[in-house]
Amino acid sequence: MANKIKLTKASNRNTRLHKVTIGTLDLYFSYETCVAFHALGTGLVVHENDWGPTTGRHLNEIDGSCKSDRICGEIFDAELAELLEPLNLEV
Repeated sequence: MANKIKLTKASNRNTRLHKVTIGTLDLYFSYETCVAFHALGTGLVVHENDWGPTTGRHLNEIDGSCKSDRICGEIFDAELAELLEPLNLEV
């Protein structure tokens, strides 16, 4: 059975936070940048805020303002790439 791809708003506010679901994988985008993901093997993984206040609000909506669990960009990118490689995807 093929994985379904679905795009949804990830916020009740009028904002540019979206979630792309591919099978059991959720990718969260602030504007056009992937800032978080959730997968069965990893749970929720959130990038630290390297951007500005709007993306910061998006991150807070994703993880409930749990800033201490956010990871640096280098680690986030490596974990995301490892997760996407078997699917032959990249962000």
